[in-house]
Amino acid sequence: MFIFLCREFDVYVGIIWWSFGAVLGCTIFGALMRGVSTKTLWALLGLACLFDLVLEDCLLNYGGLYLYYGHQPLVLFAMFPCWWAFCNVSAVFLGIALTYRYREWFNGWRSVFVLPILPFCYIAGWSLPAMPTVYAVHADYSPFNTQLCGLLTCCLALVQTGVMIDILLGRDPLSFDQAGQSVKLDKRSL
Repeated sequence: MFIFLCREFDVYVGIIWWSFGAVLGCTIFGALMRGVSTKTLWALLGLACLFDLVLEDCLLNYGGLYLYYGHQPLVLFAMFPCWWAFCNVSAVFLGIALTYRYREWFNGWRSVFVLPILPFCYIAGWSLPAMPTVYAVHADYSPFNTQLCGLLTCCLALVQTGVMIDILLGRDPLSFDQAGQSVKLDKRSL
């Protein structure tokens, strides 16, 4: 067991989440390096949301490893509040997009800075879209207003992801046929 944000978690949860972030990060970073289209990038992010939903529903139903407290909105299937999938994927994508954008700077000894960037980007990328739902869960809102806050959070996460695609990757997030540049590393970079 370990304690994070005043809550107890089984070590298994930490291992699963680090694995999820690593697989998601490596998959999308590798796709960006290969110059995938914006349509493929959105599809990968959508699959990551689906994978997050399946993973968390399994963990939540596995002997009570952890619980989401309060009146969570958008609990559509078993126990997982679906708004978390949008926030989780958008937050992890912030670290991936920043690392990809400044990949030349992270060569050599500076690559050690990738380690703290990813968790800090997760917290920063999660906080903005999650605010409406965090306030709704901690307040005594009606169920209807709580659900609306959950939908607003999903929309904010999508907009935030689109802004990252635009600003950090230099792509139009709605131009689905647009492809990124395939990156070729020279021998000095390796």
